[in-house]
Amino acid sequence: MFPTSRSHSYIRNQRLQYDWSLRGIRWGALLRYQHWGGLLLFIPAAIITGLAHFTFQNNPKVRQALLYDATISYPIVEDEAVPNSLAVAFNWICFAVAVLVVELVIFWRQHSLTVALAGVLHQAWCCAINFIIIVAITETTKSFSGDLRPDFLARCQPAPPQGSPPGDVSNYISDAAVRMSQSMLVISLAAPAPTSTSSTKADWPSRQATPATR
Repeated sequence: MFPTSRSHSYIRNQRLQYDWSLRGIRWGALLRYQHWGGLLLFIPAAIITGLAHFTFQNNPKVRQALLYDATISYPIVEDEAVPNSLAVAFNWICFAVAVLVVELVIFWRQHSLTVALAGVLHQAWCCAINFIIIVAITETTKSFSGDLRPDFLARCQPAPPQGSPPGDVSNYISDAAVRMSQSMLVISLAAPAPTSTSSTKADWPSRQATPATR
């Protein structure tokens, strides 16, 4: 019996010689090895991604946000520990290194360069399909299920409209309260509420929400 447990490359304990020259690449076979049916997933997901991004970019969802909410009052970080571009590129770099090491280093003696490149292209194609599907799901759901950015107030700098004195449901927090430091804001919120009904909004900012656009 021929040993076939490890690879078809071993026949009668003889290792076959495969063509690893660039001239020996069979481009037609390389493309035939791919599962092009994945286009039925890739194209709709790409269309959904584009439509969702364009729609929500021009018609953002409006929700209520408190101008003294500590969870959205963080400052903008100028020097990020991990930039967004690196966070995206890191996934693709890890994927490329893993596939290239497996196909071109570990198993290079068990198949030809054409088969190796076909495997690399197949894995890249599957990864691209998964990536665009995840992006489509993210773009269509983040506006409904996502939270505001931690630095939302610092990024948007909302300007609340002029309100009425405390007690009126239409009153908004004053602009001065928005510029308060975190420590001052804590002191202000921890202070006892005034007992007089004639207090102005400068003395006691009302806890009215202001519309926030994501």
